[in-house]
Amino acid sequence: METSNQVLLATKFGNERSSEGTWVGINDRPEYVHPACETSLQRLGTDDIDLYYQHRVEADTPIEETSALWP
Repeated sequence: METSNQVLLATKFGNERSSEGTWVGINDRPEYVHPACETSLQRLGTDDIDLYYQHRVEADTPIEETSALWP
């Protein structure tokens, strides 16, 4: 799929859903971020996301742990 220079593709993570699509809960644990990104790529039918951001903050996961995934 070619990327248009006129579109910025943004999506978020944090609302975990089951394989059936039902809402499971808030999840921003570091081990969830990459699988959630892969699911977004598949769902959107693309190989690239320009902006990937955290939608919800889980109280049990320090933001420093999640943000440590990005350089």
